[in-house]
Amino acid sequence: DVAIRVGTPPDTAVARRLGMSEQWVVAAASYMKSRDPSDGLAHHDVILQIQDGVRLDPAAVLPAHIADTLRVRLISDDLETVADAVRMGLGVAAMPAWLASPEVDTGALARLPIALDARVPVYAHLVAGRGSNRRARAFVDTLVDELSGAFRCPDPERT
Repeated sequence: DVAIRVGTPPDTAVARRLGMSEQWVVAAASYMKSRDPSDGLAHHDVILQIQDGVRLDPAAVLPAHIADTLRVRLISDDLETVADAVRMGLGVAAMPAWLASPEVDTGALARLPIALDARVPVYAHLVAGRGSNRRARAFVDTLVDELSGAFRCPDPERT
């Protein structure tokens, strides 16, 4: 009855914003052993995620001298595929802090010292046609209360 979606919901969705997710640039520790972290993104293999049908073009958000050195290794519209590719050491990717932080904390993933000005909204969606389901709405209310401090960046709509 409820789906959690990262990204902007369609206009027709019955959705409630849970928060904003900070994005980190991460790579497997094994991948970083052969790389110089001070290089930033230069000369890295990159794993890109398509979100909301739009592929993030590195040239649109990075200086040309860095974007021109990147090698796009994989493009996927599935966050778990991107995360698995990062874990396997295929390259670097922007991942939500809530997904990457446990593995960064254990040392399995390394957070690159690259500042991203990217925050992505996280929504709870009520399945179409079931918007009046009281239990689903109560569950979403509980999510809002329980997750209010779970995101690593403040949500301007909730402060």
